[in-house]
Amino acid sequence: MKFCRSTLTRLFFLVLMAGLGLAGCVLPGSQQVQVEGALVQIVVPADQTHFSVGDLIQIKSRITSTEGITVVRLLLNGVEVRRDQLSQPLKNGTITQGWQPLESGTFTLQTSIESSAGGNISSQVVVVIVNEQSPPEVQQEPTTAVPVVDDTITPTITLTPTETLAPTPTPTITLTWTPTPTYTSTLEPLVAPEPIAPSGSYNCRSTIFLEWNYVYSPNGIAYYEWIVEGLGAVETDTTTDVQVEFFLPSCAATYRWQVRAVDNLGTIGPYSSWIDFSIE
Repeated sequence: MKFCRSTLTRLFFLVLMAGLGLAGCVLPGSQQVQVEGALVQIVVPADQTHFSVGDLIQIKSRITSTEGITVVRLLLNGVEVRRDQLSQPLKNGTITQGWQPLESGTFTLQTSIESSAGGNISSQVVVVIVNEQSPPEVQQEPTTAVPVVDDTITPTITLTPTETLAPTPTPTITLTWTPTPTYTSTLEPLVAPEPIAPSGSYNCRSTIFLEWNYVYSPNGIAYYEWIVEGLGAVETDTTTDVQVEFFLPSCAATYRWQVRAVDNLGTIGPYSSWIDFSIE
């Protein structure tokens, strides 16, 4: 059976287009997005995780890149709500970004990174469900039933003479008013925490504690964000305390770290200066 040339040409064109379509498709539900040697993946929280209004949600993203990442953005329902500029290109590390929901609902989270060459790469979409905080249960005291008396009581009235009393003069009360002082709230900008340790050289060990001083804010401090760079990698996380235990990936290496504060209104303060330390 013979085919004409036009028929063979059409078949070849259809097969070519089908191959190109399969090569460019993305499987639904894929947990990783890899473009030009870069990879970004949200590892925490898991999809469909439930939280309460006011909870601190820590979004941890695992990032690898051959070119190096300079910008990490957090997208909430597709809109950028946070942007972190890295001091040096990141080729391998974990970035933690905090977000506190102020209302209930279903939200989508996504991490977008920008390479040093200007390319934009996005992670998978993670759905989180935020619920209203449950009101505390109020225990009611049991109601004591009042007995009903069916007997009819006939009151007995006894007339007594009315005694005339001399009026007593009404005492005079003098009120002294003391004005209440008025305070004016001054919203001071957040300052950078002051690092305490580590700094200098230390013997080989598996962990080391990062410590810093408290930061004051009239709005209250929600948490602190710390970052450690070393061996071409970056590690970040959050804590509500003023110290955190950092697991050292290797000895015979030099590291540097810094920390900043975030208040209860979501205001992000400046980072402290970089502090260097080395592990012998």
